[in-house]
Amino acid sequence: MTEPSIPERHEAMPQPAASTAQLVQDSTTTTIVLPPRGFKGMVRTMLVFALVWLAAISGFSLVFVSGITFVNGISWETIPAILIFVPFWAIGIGMLLGSIQSARRKSVFILSRSDGLIFSQAGPFRKSEKQWPAASITRIHMDRSGTVINNKPVMELQIHSMAQAPAGGISAASAAASPPAEKKDGMLSGRDEEELKWIASTLRAALAQFK
Repeated sequence: MTEPSIPERHEAMPQPAASTAQLVQDSTTTTIVLPPRGFKGMVRTMLVFALVWLAAISGFSLVFVSGITFVNGISWETIPAILIFVPFWAIGIGMLLGSIQSARRKSVFILSRSDGLIFSQAGPFRKSEKQWPAASITRIHMDRSGTVINNKPVMELQIHSMAQAPAGGISAASAAASPPAEKKDGMLSGRDEEELKWIASTLRAALAQFK
């Protein structure tokens, strides 16, 4: 299930027919744009679970609040009992917003010699960006995300990189005592596996030109 590292394979795979990604390449830059994927796969499962959760909590809340206010009326003494449902509402709303964010999120990879690899995501509620110097990247491949659904591991794109030395440099003794550790960043979990393989191979092939 693991894709080969950069030194082992440089050629890019053909883009899967079902992929909606946009690839733009020139002599200096490779850009991959992944449009929002909508409510599919894991995202759809999360949405359905969030709606079922909220429906259940709505029913419990209505019955509980109606019963307690019918017996005791609304007073300062009944408010703590009513607030017991707030964490459950927060969980449901969080899952609902998370599914909407994932469904409407656009992802972009930009790889160039000058800026290295930039990965950005923008959705209705949050934007994020991560950057790696080209020289620090050691592997780009598809691998297990750590999540399992229906006994099947969920795959993701992984980027492995080495920590960069500080601007002032470090001594040989310090470098020998504490060699730089490899860091792993995972992204795009749950997307089509053939598309993940294609993205990894395309970035590897472009990155190999800078090595």
